[in-house]
Amino acid sequence: FLRAVGCSEQKILQAVILIALVGAVFVNSVYTWPKMLAAALALTAGTALLAADCSKNLRALIFGSAAAFSLLAHGAAIFALMGLATIFWTRRNDWRFQELATVAVIAALIYFPWSAYQKFYDPPGDRLIKWHLAGVIALDEKHSALATIVDEYIKSGVVGFVVNRVHNLRMLIGDATDWNGECANGYAQPGWNNSLAGQLRQFFSLRLGPAPMLLLLGVPLIFFRRVRTMSWFKPLVSTLTTTLLAFLVIEFGSNPSSAAWLTHAPYTALILWCGLCALAITSLGDRWFYIFLSLHLTAFVALWVHGVEMWSAGEPPAYPGNPNATARLIAILSFVVLTALVVKLKQPVHKTGE
Repeated sequence: FLRAVGCSEQKILQAVILIALVGAVFVNSVYTWPKMLAAALALTAGTALLAADCSKNLRALIFGSAAAFSLLAHGAAIFALMGLATIFWTRRNDWRFQELATVAVIAALIYFPWSAYQKFYDPPGDRLIKWHLAGVIALDEKHSALATIVDEYIKSGVVGFVVNRVHNLRMLIGDATDWNGECANGYAQPGWNNSLAGQLRQFFSLRLGPAPMLLLLGVPLIFFRRVRTMSWFKPLVSTLTTTLLAFLVIEFGSNPSSAAWLTHAPYTALILWCGLCALAITSLGDRWFYIFLSLHLTAFVALWVHGVEMWSAGEPPAYPGNPNATARLIAILSFVVLTALVVKLKQPVHKTGE
């Protein structure tokens, strides 16, 4: 995706390294749920929208299949696909009606089996829709999702709608006082409540705004003209903004379980938010990049590697434990790959643009 928006190979490598050292990205890369996979597939769909060097039929095939598979991986990908609307609008003249029809048919054929399974084998298949779009958590097989959504919006009224959106906004920007901390403690890992480092890990892994941690130092740089004129800036900012607006407005927000937690969000938002900050930092040049990388790596090891304990999934936690040999081996291999990327950055790279 970054290559499609005009980033050079060197900037991509630098950004990937910085993003990989973000705690929320790390946790959601090794934890066994498909949300980061959904984000990767949604960004693949975005890459297809931007692709100008492949056949139109291939572009339509990639866009339709990647979009459908992202929805199958995690339903929140719908917000990510809405975020791609701004990219599509800028490239709308490149797409003919026949191509759009092909995209729709491919996506429908891929998604239909799962939809049919929910409808006919394990009905009603709409609990999560009611949960996140209407705030109704209890299983309800008597009312359709649309009827439930309409009914809950009527009950909340205009004032309730505004209050719920304020809850979502506070959650997105990282207000730890929203909902009086309900659903926060013990939500990510029960054992993390016992230390300040553990509580910080929960905070950064559950709220999108502060999730980039030290990468937030790149936020002021976003306003520099040098950064705003780079080819990647507008596509990333417009996609991220549209995605977050869709998520903020559509997520119901009437209770902690239907609020705009990071775990409910499309993870393209996490990747793009971290990527935007990382690319802004790389604009300072290689010297500052390596200085920042050393600080970023130190913070990552201190908070997300050193002293981290594993706990059982049950509450209360059954026992603390240390990572096993397999986990240690994975950590070592990951460090080797990271080192190889840093070494590659030292080598001359053909630049295609910033």
